[in-house]
Amino acid sequence: MGTVLFIAGTGLLIAFFTTRNPSSLVFSILFLFVVTGCVITGQITARRLAGSVFEWDSRVPMIAGIVNLPQFVFADRHGTPPFFRTYFMLRGRLRTGKTAVFYLNREQVLVFDKQGRAVISFSFPLSGMLEARNTFFVRDFLGISRAAFGMEEKRELPVLPPGSGDQKLKDMVSSMGFEDSVKKRSQDLERYFMREYIPGDRLRDINWKASNRLATLIT
Repeated sequence: MGTVLFIAGTGLLIAFFTTRNPSSLVFSILFLFVVTGCVITGQITARRLAGSVFEWDSRVPMIAGIVNLPQFVFADRHGTPPFFRTYFMLRGRLRTGKTAVFYLNREQVLVFDKQGRAVISFSFPLSGMLEARNTFFVRDFLGISRAAFGMEEKRELPVLPPGSGDQKLKDMVSSMGFEDSVKKRSQDLERYFMREYIPGDRLRDINWKASNRLATLIT
């Protein structure tokens, strides 16, 4: 939208010098003023928000097959000028097997409550390991300007298979902090028997069916 208005404004300005039509000059100034104003306002807002704390709370387990699974974003200061909104962007890939990979690129507008909390939601058709990068940006409602702020974060998060919604399993996964990267282990280590999960085990070695049945993580 911003590019279209800029091209239109430039074209009308050229038309004014060619035809001396005052209407071309008026609309040219109007279009260029709107584009410039939105870009400057967006950059100023992004710099101001860069000094705030925006945090994606990813402790709630992600489960495949659940539509609009809620997650939360917290911010200490999140105000934006009129006609501007704050957005959350998630990019990355979901590994569902040795070679199967789904690429993600999702944006969600953040609507904060009085406590500085905004709800975001995700839906994943399959389970696996999500390698995610998230960032925040501000954009006007016309989409003319877009300005990112803050540092891009990288996380590795497990997307649990359907049927892993038992509350005990949810609490256990959350308390163990699966959002942190796990240590690499030898692929041949302890392959032929099952045991309880030990922090540092590979997530892909977890037997989710047995874990859900026994209410404890089994590898």
